[in-house]
Amino acid sequence: MKKVTKEKILILTGNYGDGHIQVAQALQDAMRIRFPHMEPVIIDFMEWVHPYVNHLSRIVYLRAVKTFPQVYGYLYQKTRKQNSLSNIIKTVFSTGIGRMMKLINEIQPAIVISTFPLAAGVMSKLKSYGLIDIPTVTTITDHTDHSLWIYPYTDQYIVGSRSVLDSLIQLGVEEVRIADTGIP
Repeated sequence: MKKVTKEKILILTGNYGDGHIQVAQALQDAMRIRFPHMEPVIIDFMEWVHPYVNHLSRIVYLRAVKTFPQVYGYLYQKTRKQNSLSNIIKTVFSTGIGRMMKLINEIQPAIVISTFPLAAGVMSKLKSYGLIDIPTVTTITDHTDHSLWIYPYTDQYIVGSRSVLDSLIQLGVEEVRIADTGIP
Protein backbone atom coordinates (compact mmCIF):
# COMPACT_ATOMS: atom_id res chain seq x y z
CA MET A 1 0.00 0.00 0.00
CA LYS A 2 1.38 3.37 -1.03
CA LYS A 3 1.77 5.96 1.73
CA VAL A 4 -0.19 9.15 1.00
CA THR A 5 1.93 12.27 1.37
CA LYS A 6 0.03 15.27 2.62
CA GLU A 7 0.68 18.74 1.24
CA LYS A 8 2.38 20.84 3.88
CA ILE A 9 1.52 24.28 5.13
CA LEU A 10 4.51 25.97 6.73
CA ILE A 11 3.58 28.25 9.64
CA LEU A 12 6.41 30.58 10.64
CA THR A 13 6.19 32.08 14.10
CA GLY A 14 8.44 33.67 16.72
CA ASN A 15 8.83 33.19 20.45
CA TYR A 16 8.87 36.90 21.28
CA GLY A 17 5.77 37.07 23.43
CA ASP A 18 3.06 34.44 23.41
CA GLY A 19 0.72 35.94 20.80
CA HIS A 20 2.63 34.85 17.71
CA ILE A 21 2.85 31.24 18.91
CA GLN A 22 -0.76 31.11 20.13
CA VAL A 23 -2.00 32.29 16.74
CA ALA A 24 0.23 29.74 14.97
CA GLN A 25 -1.15 26.96 17.15
CA ALA A 26 -4.74 28.12 16.61
CA LEU A 27 -4.15 28.07 12.85
CA GLN A 28 -2.60 24.61 13.08
CA ASP A 29 -5.56 23.28 15.09
CA ALA A 30 -8.09 24.80 12.67
CA MET A 31 -6.26 23.43 9.63
CA ARG A 32 -6.16 19.92 11.05
CA ILE A 33 -9.95 20.04 11.37
CA ARG A 34 -10.82 21.92 8.20
CA PHE A 35 -8.10 20.57 5.88
CA PRO A 36 -7.25 17.04 7.11
CA HIS A 37 -5.57 16.32 3.75
CA MET A 38 -2.90 18.93 4.58
CA GLU A 39 -0.17 18.89 7.20
CA PRO A 40 0.50 22.16 9.07
CA VAL A 41 4.11 22.47 10.28
CA ILE A 42 5.02 25.16 12.84
CA ILE A 43 8.60 26.46 12.85
CA ASP A 44 10.05 29.14 15.14
CA PHE A 45 11.46 31.45 12.47
CA MET A 46 14.07 33.13 14.66
CA GLU A 47 15.26 29.83 16.10
CA TRP A 48 15.65 28.35 12.61
CA VAL A 49 17.02 31.35 10.70
CA HIS A 50 19.06 33.01 13.45
CA PRO A 51 19.96 30.16 15.84
CA TYR A 52 23.06 31.83 17.28
CA VAL A 53 21.42 35.13 18.23
CA ASN A 54 17.85 33.99 18.83
CA HIS A 55 18.16 33.16 22.52
CA LEU A 56 20.10 36.31 23.41
CA SER A 57 17.94 38.62 21.30
CA ARG A 58 14.76 37.13 22.81
CA ILE A 59 16.04 37.70 26.36
CA VAL A 60 17.10 41.26 25.52
CA TYR A 61 13.76 41.98 23.86
CA LEU A 62 11.62 40.57 26.69
CA ARG A 63 13.68 42.26 29.43
CA ALA A 64 13.67 45.56 27.58
CA VAL A 65 9.88 45.45 27.21
CA LYS A 66 9.47 44.76 30.95
CA THR A 67 12.18 47.12 32.20
CA PHE A 68 11.78 49.99 29.73
CA PRO A 69 8.21 49.83 28.41
CA GLN A 70 8.34 53.53 27.52
CA VAL A 71 11.30 52.94 25.19
CA TYR A 72 9.53 49.99 23.56
CA GLY A 73 6.37 52.10 23.19
CA TYR A 74 8.36 54.96 21.69
CA LEU A 75 10.11 52.69 19.14
CA TYR A 76 6.85 50.94 18.32
CA GLN A 77 5.15 54.26 17.57
CA LYS A 78 8.22 55.64 15.78
CA THR A 79 8.24 52.67 13.37
CA ARG A 80 4.48 52.20 13.09
CA LYS A 81 4.44 54.03 9.76
CA GLN A 82 6.98 53.29 7.01
CA ASN A 83 10.05 55.51 7.47
CA SER A 84 13.85 55.31 7.39
CA LEU A 85 14.05 53.70 10.87
CA SER A 86 11.49 51.01 10.03
CA ASN A 87 13.31 50.37 6.72
CA ILE A 88 16.61 49.90 8.58
CA ILE A 89 14.96 47.46 10.99
CA LYS A 90 13.38 45.54 8.10
CA THR A 91 16.74 45.32 6.32
CA VAL A 92 18.69 44.18 9.39
CA PHE A 93 16.15 41.54 10.37
CA SER A 94 15.39 40.21 6.89
CA THR A 95 18.66 38.33 6.72
CA GLY A 96 18.79 34.56 6.67
CA ILE A 97 17.64 33.90 3.12
CA GLY A 98 19.94 30.90 2.75
CA ARG A 99 18.64 29.16 5.87
CA MET A 100 15.06 29.97 4.90
CA MET A 101 15.60 28.43 1.45
CA LYS A 102 17.04 25.32 3.11
CA LEU A 103 13.87 25.02 5.23
CA ILE A 104 11.59 25.55 2.23
CA ASN A 105 13.48 22.94 0.21
CA GLU A 106 13.28 20.51 3.13
CA ILE A 107 9.55 20.97 3.88
CA GLN A 108 8.35 21.84 0.35
CA PRO A 109 5.24 23.68 1.54
CA ALA A 110 2.25 24.42 -0.66
CA ILE A 111 1.76 27.68 1.24
CA VAL A 112 3.64 29.67 3.89
CA ILE A 113 1.86 31.52 6.68
CA SER A 114 3.75 34.01 8.86
CA THR A 115 2.52 34.96 12.33
CA PHE A 116 5.78 36.82 13.00
CA PRO A 117 6.58 40.02 11.08
CA LEU A 118 10.24 39.28 10.38
CA ALA A 119 9.29 35.94 8.81
CA ALA A 120 6.88 37.77 6.50
CA GLY A 121 9.76 40.04 5.50
CA VAL A 122 12.08 37.20 4.55
CA MET A 123 9.34 35.46 2.58
CA SER A 124 8.64 38.69 0.67
CA LYS A 125 12.35 39.10 -0.05
CA LEU A 126 12.59 35.52 -1.38
CA LYS A 127 9.68 36.21 -3.73
CA SER A 128 11.16 39.55 -4.84
CA TYR A 129 14.38 37.76 -5.86
CA GLY A 130 12.38 35.16 -7.77
CA LEU A 131 13.67 32.35 -5.54
CA ILE A 132 10.22 31.05 -4.66
CA ASP A 133 6.72 31.16 -6.08
CA ILE A 134 4.83 29.89 -3.05
CA PRO A 135 1.68 31.71 -1.90
CA THR A 136 2.41 33.66 1.28
CA VAL A 137 -0.04 34.71 3.97
CA THR A 138 0.71 37.07 6.83
CA THR A 139 -1.50 36.82 9.91
CA ILE A 140 -1.15 40.10 11.79
CA THR A 141 -1.28 39.25 15.47
CA ASP A 142 -1.41 42.89 16.61
CA HIS A 143 -4.60 44.84 17.26
CA THR A 144 -3.33 47.58 14.97
CA ASP A 145 -1.33 48.01 11.78
CA HIS A 146 2.45 48.38 11.90
CA SER A 147 4.99 48.88 9.12
CA LEU A 148 7.00 45.80 10.12
CA TRP A 149 4.07 43.60 8.98
CA ILE A 150 3.68 45.14 5.51
CA TYR A 151 5.66 43.74 2.56
CA PRO A 152 5.13 44.09 -1.19
CA TYR A 153 5.22 40.38 -2.04
CA THR A 154 2.74 39.16 0.58
CA ASP A 155 -0.17 37.53 -1.23
CA GLN A 156 -2.76 37.65 1.56
CA TYR A 157 -3.14 39.34 4.94
CA ILE A 158 -5.32 38.00 7.73
CA VAL A 159 -6.29 40.69 10.22
CA GLY A 160 -8.23 40.73 13.46
CA SER A 161 -10.53 43.68 12.87
CA ARG A 162 -12.12 46.00 10.35
CA SER A 163 -9.98 48.88 11.67
CA VAL A 164 -6.76 47.01 10.80
CA LEU A 165 -8.20 46.16 7.38
CA ASP A 166 -9.01 49.84 6.81
CA SER A 167 -5.53 50.86 7.98
CA LEU A 168 -3.86 48.46 5.54
CA ILE A 169 -5.96 49.86 2.70
CA GLN A 170 -4.81 53.37 3.71
CA LEU A 171 -1.22 52.08 3.53
CA GLY A 172 -1.78 50.92 -0.05
CA VAL A 173 -2.62 47.22 0.39
CA GLU A 174 -5.36 46.16 -2.01
CA GLU A 175 -8.56 45.17 -0.18
CA VAL A 176 -8.76 41.86 -2.08
CA ARG A 177 -5.48 40.87 -0.38
CA ILE A 178 -6.92 41.35 3.14
CA ALA A 179 -9.27 39.07 5.08
CA ASP A 180 -10.82 40.28 8.33
CA THR A 181 -11.33 37.02 10.16
CA GLY A 182 -10.76 38.15 13.71
CA ILE A 183 -7.60 37.13 15.54
CA PRO A 184 -7.44 33.31 15.46
